[in-house]
Parts: sequence; C-alpha cells; structure tokens
Amino acid sequence: MFRIFARKRVQMDQGIIMGFRSRIKLDPEEYTRRMNVREKDYERKGFSPKDAVGELAPGTVYLDRVDEKWRRFYKRTENTPKL
Repeated sequence: MFRIFARKRVQMDQGIIMGFRSRIKLDPEEYTRRMNVREKDYERKGFSPKDAVGELAPGTVYLDRVDEKWRRFYKRTENTPKL
C-alpha cells in the first residue's frame, strides 16, 4: 500500500474537473453488458470492436481492429493534436 503526502494544498486542474463532469453515466446493467462483451473479445483475432466511437472524448486512442496475426491497430478520435 502506498500513500502520497503533500506539504501544500493540492489544487485540481480545471481540465480534470471538467473531464470528470463530462463522463457518460450508465446504469449497472448496461455497464456489465459492455464489460462482458469486452471480456469475450479479449482473446479474439480478426475482429473489429463494435463500440460507439462517438462516446469517446476528443483525442482518445481506441482499438480499431485486430488482424489474423493478432496485430492490434489503433485510431485516435478527432479534434486534437497528435503526440
């Protein structure tokens, strides 16, 4: 177990606060359904996830597809500079 101590009061960045407030709220059943789909897809090859990319925040990197050789291909959502 780790602990972090700060000598001064830590101020939260407004971007972090806005990120928390902009999260999508799901009921437990929908969350469980989505997690079950991800668990089933974890060891598959030759597939593309069916998740809604429109729900992701700008600049989020997401899995686009996995080919037959288990290579994973990623994409980034729009409206952000590339790293």
